[in-house]
Amino acid sequence: RPEYVDADKKLAKTHLTELAQVLKRKKRKECKQFFAKLLVENAYSQIKYEMDKFSASSGKTLASVVKRTMGNGDNALILDNILKMANNRYAYFCEKLRDALKDETGDSDDVLIRVFIGRSEKDLAAIVEYYDRNNYGEGATLKQCLENAVTGPLRTLLLRIAGLNEQLQQSRDQAVVELRKDDPASLLPSWQSVSRSDPVQQMRVTISSPDDNGGDGDDDDNEEKGESVDVDANVNVKELGHFMLEAISAETVDRLIRRLNGDNGTIEREKIIYILLFSAVLFLKQTHTNDNADKNAIALHIDKEKLKHFLMQCTDWILENKLKQNQVLQKSDFKLLGAWLIEYYRDTN
Repeated sequence: RPEYVDADKKLAKTHLTELAQVLKRKKRKECKQFFAKLLVENAYSQIKYEMDKFSASSGKTLASVVKRTMGNGDNALILDNILKMANNRYAYFCEKLRDALKDETGDSDDVLIRVFIGRSEKDLAAIVEYYDRNNYGEGATLKQCLENAVTGPLRTLLLRIAGLNEQLQQSRDQAVVELRKDDPASLLPSWQSVSRSDPVQQMRVTISSPDDNGGDGDDDDNEEKGESVDVDANVNVKELGHFMLEAISAETVDRLIRRLNGDNGTIEREKIIYILLFSAVLFLKQTHTNDNADKNAIALHIDKEKLKHFLMQCTDWILENKLKQNQVLQKSDFKLLGAWLIEYYRDTN
């Protein structure tokens, strides 16, 4: 089933009306059939929306009503897992990983393989972040839990799939992008003043190598000598997501958020677009620096209105699907934005 589609509010109203009628009749078999159809045939986002609406109107959780109706057995277990997945899939998979890593039977390996392989092209990076941040390892990171509980080639494979092996970590460290005074963060004030309806504007970002005198090489003379490149504003969202996960350092994130929001360590909903804009320019800068390593200076011409319009689609999706109930994102959750971009890419392609 699709993990995300927009919840249909009219359909939810129909379902909740039918649910109230079914519960009122108190026919156990009818209730079981209703819950099985509801939870098996609908998208997780639809189920989550209806769970929240039911709880708000009745003061009860849908999970508790389903459990009371279904009792014990395999069918009850299946529906309970569907509800957990719909409510918070990161927590759902973290619980599976935690239990599997504590289980000393051979069956736990199958669970680990299913989760790591099944989520590797979806949201595994976000699951790893969620596991560590919410202390599912009781003081240990997921990497440490894997190293303690799994041995041999399987451990190596799982660490590589999750991007937690030492070799990959070293390559990530080499790719870390540090924020300097001349980096695109200085463009944030002008970005924040641009609305979606503003006329198209061009911005010039100079990328350069250190000069022979030890300067940063970003002066006007170097810019005139350098090569100009028109950059496509349609950034590859999947690659941008991986870039945010792997190449932007904690120091860069800290400086960016302080520039945007002071020292409170949070990212407000309306500032998400500027985080993505900044990250996209860093991504383009890194890409074109690598592609033109022998040049003294590369002037990137980026149509910032097109770039902002393009990224607003991702931003709207994030706000609607990931931050609907939250007004702020914590600084420690920055990398979730990268994981969400990858998920957005999968859902829209």
